[in-house]
Amino acid sequence: MIEGNPQPLVIAARILKPETLAAVRGLADYSLRAWRILDRWALNSPDELHRLEADGEIVLLGRLLEQQRIEQRAIDRQPVGMPEQEALTIAKVQTELDGGPSITTVLAGKTMRREALTRAVKQASPAELEMAAKHIREVLQKPAGAGGRQRLRLVPRND
Repeated sequence: MIEGNPQPLVIAARILKPETLAAVRGLADYSLRAWRILDRWALNSPDELHRLEADGEIVLLGRLLEQQRIEQRAIDRQPVGMPEQEALTIAKVQTELDGGPSITTVLAGKTMRREALTRAVKQASPAELEMAAKHIREVLQKPAGAGGRQRLRLVPRND
């Protein structure tokens, strides 16, 4: 927990590169809430924040923008005067970096699986490939009586 009233981004400055902090400060999309989120992440999950930054500034900024949006929506939906942390808890908002796999790890796993699939296809006989293709067509075939595609009408959300 951040105690006292430190200047925004002072805690994050201990973890993040100056260029990253300059980007956050310089973009109008990031409010004081985003700055507090970065400080919280830097205090509670410094290793995860450092890894997120290592995945790329764009990845970090995107994650921060999404977190800012989620938290602001949760706070806006609660009664006026409710403490922010209580509003986030009631809305079950994940406020900390989860330490899950980085984007680099996810992409490496996808590449490995794609290569394994390519090898399997190259090693398969034509009869095996035809049988697999037939099975895929059956699975993807629409059930009898299913109509055409439904059109969805997109309506702007008022969040």
